[in-house]
Amino acid sequence: MSRERRCWLPLRRGAERDVEEAKAGVGVHEAWVTDLCSQPKDPVVHLMPDGVTGAARLGAALDEPRRELDRPFDEWEAAARRMEAVG
Repeated sequence: MSRERRCWLPLRRGAERDVEEAKAGVGVHEAWVTDLCSQPKDPVVHLMPDGVTGAARLGAALDEPRRELDRPFDEWEAAARRMEAVG
């Protein structure tokens, strides 16, 4: 292995780790959004005394997780670019 390649190897490994961590962050946020999306569809929610307003609140509660999902996607994209730059 060339000396130059040995110098880049830690950078490459770090970039790969960053990509994997960012992908995991996306997965966590996607699960959060999926869980929240399924709650208003649950018929039990609509049978509760405040069912309709509760479902509306859950729908509004989705706004934050959807916005939060952008951050891990941006981190994943940035990490992928760093990995490509390292080679």
